Amino acid sequence: NIVKAFHKKAALGFFIFIGIIFILYYFGLAKYITLANVKSNATYLKEQVRENYLGSVVGFILFSAALMMLTLPLTGPIAVCGGFLFGLWPGVLYSMIGVMIGIAISFLMVRYALSHVMRHKYGQQLVSFNERMQAYGHTYLISLQLLTVVPYFIINTLAALANVPFHTFMWTTVIGSLPIV
Repeated sequence: NIVKAFHKKAALGFFIFIGIIFILYYFGLAKYITLANVKSNATYLKEQVRENYLGSVVGFILFSAALMMLTLPLTGPIAVCGGFLFGLWPGVLYSMIGVMIGIAISFLMVRYALSHVMRHKYGQQLVSFNERMQAYGHTYLISLQLLTVVPYFIINTLAALANVPFHTFMWTTVIGSLPIV
C-alpha cells in the first residue's frame, strides 16, 4: 500500500510538472527563461533579490530543481545565474541544492514510476551498465559524470534502473557535478 501511494504521488507530481512545462510553452513564457533575459534584466533581478532575499533563494532553488527534473544539461548555466544573483559561494550552494533536489526527484520518478517503460527502452545499455557497476562500483558513476561524455539523463536513468542505492547515487552526483558548478 505504501508503494502504491508513492507511485500515485510520483505520478501526480510528474503530471503537475508536465502541466507547468505545457503552460510555460503554451503562453509563450518559456522564451523569457534564457541567459540573455537574465542579463538584460540584471538590475531588476538584483533589486528583487535585495528586497526579498529569502523568497528569491527559495524561488531560485525551486526553479533550478524544476529545470533539473527535465534532465537537461543545465547545471553550468544554473550555477552562473546563482553566482550572478547571490554571489559566488551562496550561488554555488543554492545551485547545488536546486540541482540535487531536481536530480533526486528525477531519479526517484524513473525508479518508482517509470521503470517499466525505461527498462524496455534502455535494456541493452542497462546490461552493460550493470556489468561495469559490478566491476568498478561507485568509481564508475563518478567517472561517467566527470567525463561528461555520457549525458546525465542516461547516467541517472541507468543508475535508477540498476538499483544503485539512492544515497550512493546522490553523493556520487554531488562529486561529479561540483566541477561544473
